[in-house]
Amino acid sequence: MKSHPYRFLTAGARLPTTQSGGALLVALILIFMLSLLGIASMRGSTLERQMASNSIQTATTFQAAESASEMAINNERNLTNAINIADVEAVNSGNIDDSGTVKVDIDLKQSIGMKSKVELQYVGDGPAYGYSAGLGGSNFVAYRFEIRASAEVAAVRSRAFVTQGAYRVAPGR
Repeated sequence: MKSHPYRFLTAGARLPTTQSGGALLVALILIFMLSLLGIASMRGSTLERQMASNSIQTATTFQAAESASEMAINNERNLTNAINIADVEAVNSGNIDDSGTVKVDIDLKQSIGMKSKVELQYVGDGPAYGYSAGLGGSNFVAYRFEIRASAEVAAVRSRAFVTQGAYRVAPGR
């Protein structure tokens, strides 16, 4: 007698001959839903990556503008040139124009195509509070400047601007 693969069936029991494919339908629907979930999470992670990249580029560009501003201020010749080309009498009387502006291109040694520019302008002088070299008054003058810096990375369309004031204390005239 041959051994039947379905030994547990009793004599007279019948195997189902027609199947409706319900399990296949459920499996296909689950696979479809999981595919949609995977696509949605990939889109979300791509958007998050782009947002993080933009944030990093914005911060880098802002820091470059600040660095360019500081480099221009720390170069003593830039401040001296701003005073020398300005009409000091006109500036001290309140007539400030752009003719006394020193324009400086700063190379930040970046390999990402960043351009930094700085404009220094002498905006007047006044007493240097807290500085005195003798009795009865201050012998020092505070020369005041306005510094406008910009940095730009054209490849990612990131641009930042910084405006700050600075002064230089020197012996009075």
